Amino acid sequence: KALTDLRGDMVGAAESEVKSKAKTDLQNSNVQKVVERETKDLQIKINELSGKVDNYKIELRRLREREKELQNEVDLVKSDTKAKDVVLKKTRSEMKEKEDAFKEIEAKLNRQSKTREKHLESDASMADRKELHDKIRSLEIELSEAVRRQPAEKLLSQKEK
Repeated sequence: KALTDLRGDMVGAAESEVKSKAKTDLQNSNVQKVVERETKDLQIKINELSGKVDNYKIELRRLREREKELQNEVDLVKSDTKAKDVVLKKTRSEMKEKEDAFKEIEAKLNRQSKTREKHLESDASMADRKELHDKIRSLEIELSEAVRRQPAEKLLSQKEK
């Protein structure tokens, strides 16, 4: 009977152990499935994020290249602006010089014009003087002729009387 009891206890212990082992295996299997499912989900997320990271890297390279292009463009514009500023300053300087020269020529022209007007007035008065002088001469000639005729006429008129 003791053997049967022992055997029953051993069978019960073995069954209990088998049940426990089965339960542990089931739990391990469930844990494994959960781990696999979670791992699979996490792997999918990792792959998605890895793809996004790759896309971001590509976009970052593209943006850096665009930034370099824009920086080169800015440098060219700055260079062009500096060159144009130099040309503008030079042009303004030349324009100022020409304006000054123009003012100087204009002042000189005004002085010459005034001098010419004075000369013209002088020439006009000279012409008037010459004309008057010529008139005076012609009148003097007429007067001298009249005076010469007059004594002859007086003589003729006296002779006639």
